[in-house]
Amino acid sequence: MITVKISNDGESTHVRFPCRETELEGKLEEIGAYGKQNAPHFYIEDVTEPAELAVLKGRNINLDELNYFAKRLDSFVTKEKRQFYAAMKSEHSWDMKGLINLTFNLAHYTLIQDVSSMEAVGRIHLLNVNGGLSAEELEKKEWMAEEGKALLSSGRGIATDYGLVFKNETVPFQEIYDGEVFPDYDYTGTALICAEVDYKGFRETLYLPDDELALKKSLARLGAETFEECAIGLDRVCLGNEDWMQRVQDVINSEGIYEANHMLEAMQRVESQLDKLEAAVNYADVEGSAQIVTLAKNLDEFVYVKYAEDHADVGKYWTEHYAEYALNKTLEDYFDYGAFGDDLVNDRCGAFVRGGYICMAKNRELADILGETEDESMTMGGM
Repeated sequence: MITVKISNDGESTHVRFPCRETELEGKLEEIGAYGKQNAPHFYIEDVTEPAELAVLKGRNINLDELNYFAKRLDSFVTKEKRQFYAAMKSEHSWDMKGLINLTFNLAHYTLIQDVSSMEAVGRIHLLNVNGGLSAEELEKKEWMAEEGKALLSSGRGIATDYGLVFKNETVPFQEIYDGEVFPDYDYTGTALICAEVDYKGFRETLYLPDDELALKKSLARLGAETFEECAIGLDRVCLGNEDWMQRVQDVINSEGIYEANHMLEAMQRVESQLDKLEAAVNYADVEGSAQIVTLAKNLDEFVYVKYAEDHADVGKYWTEHYAEYALNKTLEDYFDYGAFGDDLVNDRCGAFVRGGYICMAKNRELADILGETEDESMTMGGM
């Protein structure tokens, strides 16, 4: 976590990063400084935590960059944080672009905290610059000791509060962040789908669903006026199958990214029942985002018999899940599940879809539920 103090027109507030766009928006509104889709720049009056980032105090900082930087830093384990802070202390004049790039370039710096074992020094250094070692290489203790001795005797070590830092010239410092668009980095890992947005040679990745303001800020960084000007491709889908990916892509193409994001928000709320939602979508034969949102909101109004292949499967499900149809175990061999299931299917007007059988709950009609979509649309139009 990074906590800083910012102020505007005599009003001040503390902001903890990383945070969602809605949280940052609320903090800025507290001091009358709502930044909308434009990146908010603020003078950092103080850095409460961590102490190592006191270098940010007294600077005019892009808070969106600070938020992205905090996400990167928050993903580090203790060892990586020490390596990062040591590397930061060994250099001078870091700006936010440089600090973000440093999070992607830890291998450019080796941190040695204990010099009592040349073998251990060599192992740490080699693991750092190579990204790993084979089991065979790890057995070469003399080789690692020689590497450790060579490193310490090189005279390149820079003393810091964390230990000796060595800059590895054989590992180039790469500019992953160009100061314009943020590199692909899924901080929470909770996205249902990732959308790669390309505009005039620039690319940002949207992790959907997300706050609408996050989408607007991404568009602004790309330099585009609307998402319709951009090419949008989907990647890293966590929706179970390619049909959902195609539905989301169709909504983006026909309705837009904001409507697709709204639909994915509704889907995320029933993420554990996406198979049931897909069955409801196929049963209702709908494609538009508004109707899918309505089905997600009313998913409890459906009965879904997962993996059901015939009427007998439906009949057996009812006897096992509804007390009024519970069957004595001794009668199971004599009970006609198929005939019972046939009556249920005819009575409920359900359907067998890919993945199982689905129908409406008792005394509910599909038309009534889908009618809610039209009512919401009319209300919004009236507004």
